[in-house]
Amino acid sequence: MEAIVSFKVAKMARLAGFDEPVNGKYVKGVYERNKLGYSYNHNGGEISPNYISAPTQAHLAQWIRKHHDWFIDVRANKRAFRQEENEEMGVRKWELYYFVTVFEMHKNQPDIGYTRTTLNSNVEYIEFEHAEEAGILFALNEVRARQIHEEKLKEENEKASKNSKGKE
Repeated sequence: MEAIVSFKVAKMARLAGFDEPVNGKYVKGVYERNKLGYSYNHNGGEISPNYISAPTQAHLAQWIRKHHDWFIDVRANKRAFRQEENEEMGVRKWELYYFVTVFEMHKNQPDIGYTRTTLNSNVEYIEFEHAEEAGILFALNEVRARQIHEEKLKEENEKASKNSKGKE
């Protein structure tokens, strides 16, 4: 089964404008799968304003990539460690860990290409899903911060426009 985003990420996705049909929802912070397996857009308030859509991590990462030009890249790495007990000297065991990098694609600025942000380069995630969720949350926070910035600029421009019309 694909990993469902956490309630915290689902709330941030809603604020960032995620509005696609999904198979599950959060009701008062608790995940519930939709009845009969139907997909609904819970963020649009079609069913109840108290429901928050609960997409899979893959679905939300795809939405972020398509609508906001952010790409989440989770990579595995391995680290050797030596077993002291019951192992011959020099025999190594390997363990996997994951790290996440988030790329902002600059489609309108081909000379730049992309901006890369490696999240907490000293953080190693034991689970792939934890790394992906961290990348998704980072991208959503960036998307939301830019939306707020654009809203403020729009308000300032509207005020300036009204003030200039009033002076004429």
